Amino acid sequence: MRRAVALLLVLAGAALVQAEYDTIYDAAKANKLTMFLDASNRISGFTEQIKSPGFIGTVFAPTDEAIQAALDTAGVTKNQLFKNNSLLVDIVQYHVVPGDAISSDRLKNDGVYTSMRGKQLTITKSLGGDVAVNSGSTAQVIERDQKAGAAMFNVIDNLLLPPDELASLNLQQADKVMFFKSLEEATGSVDGLSTLYTAIGDAGLSSYLGNSKTVATLFAPSDDAWYTIDTMSNYYAGNTTAISGNKKQLANLLKYHVLPGKALRASQLKDNMTLTMYNGETVMIHVSKKAARKVTERIMREQAVISARISGVDPSMHIILKPNSDGDEAAITSADVVAGSSYLHKIDAVLVPKSTLDFLDNITADSGKKKGKNATVSAAFGKNASSVNGTDAASGNETVSGNGTSAKNATSAAVSLAVSSLLAAPLLLAAVLLL
Repeated sequence: MRRAVALLLVLAGAALVQAEYDTIYDAAKANKLTMFLDASNRISGFTEQIKSPGFIGTVFAPTDEAIQAALDTAGVTKNQLFKNNSLLVDIVQYHVVPGDAISSDRLKNDGVYTSMRGKQLTITKSLGGDVAVNSGSTAQVIERDQKAGAAMFNVIDNLLLPPDELASLNLQQADKVMFFKSLEEATGSVDGLSTLYTAIGDAGLSSYLGNSKTVATLFAPSDDAWYTIDTMSNYYAGNTTAISGNKKQLANLLKYHVLPGKALRASQLKDNMTLTMYNGETVMIHVSKKAARKVTERIMREQAVISARISGVDPSMHIILKPNSDGDEAAITSADVVAGSSYLHKIDAVLVPKSTLDFLDNITADSGKKKGKNATVSAAFGKNASSVNGTDAASGNETVSGNGTSAKNATSAAVSLAVSSLLAAPLLLAAVLLL
């Protein structure tokens, strides 16, 4: 009788022992998690970690069926996901909690754990001991407590996605998901960016923005926005190609719209964040639900209002980009277009850096057009620019230009220029008259 009881105890104990593997990689392979391994192998440095017996952590690895179901819901193929390295890293490493091999009996109900990406997972446990992992999506643990070297390995039945990744993968709005090989390809494919696409080639930036491995964030001005640059060039340089026809200046302008080395989703742009752009100059981010962006300055004010009406741009956007000059601010109108290892956000204005305004100032001075404070570009975009009808917007006082005339006269000149510009562009004029 004692022998029978002992044998039963041994068998019961054996049933409680979970599978053991040398590494996380071996555990995933034994559980036939092919897509998890394929994704892991594409992440530099991560493959070495999961193949190391000494890696300490807790893994919640989704089944192939779970990953495929999520992709099918999004209308995205495996290859499209794999080509977007930044998104792939975010998703895969969100399934790993580093630093502790936590068995299911140690996981706390409603416990919050931090993944390798610095984002949090919440664990819930039923009275029967069942474990669920909650994030932007929820998964049940279907195979648990498999020892994998110094790590603990679990299999789950759903792909875990934090809320901001849900927006990127767009699981609930599959028809809007856009994946492109590179930023240049995206500008050539997304509606309303054809001017930028042409400018990238003209500026000689195709090798950088056309590379699928480039990691960057591109703030892409719409086609309507470029009218401002042509008008500004024409007014101060006497032709519309002072910038667009100058390869060096065009490249500088475009680089001011590129944040290199970081692929940021719109949700990662925070209020008062300063971005150092590809040309070395800075852009300030302002996030607000209430504040409208600055009214376009002086000479360009009327044209920008017209452009906004044509494109349907709401002037009180949530995310505003402020240049380091007194040029126009830009609002993000659509976000999170995946382009290789980068993200593209469409904006409704061209960001003009101080260096570009300085360039136009020099042309103005060299051509002998400098007749006073308002003769230069920087002055036209200067302090008096926020005035409307001759009154300073901040103080309520009438502003006076350098030649002794009130800002009202400058505004009248701006209106005249805007009207002249409309008459020179019949299609634009027709669009405005139809509004």
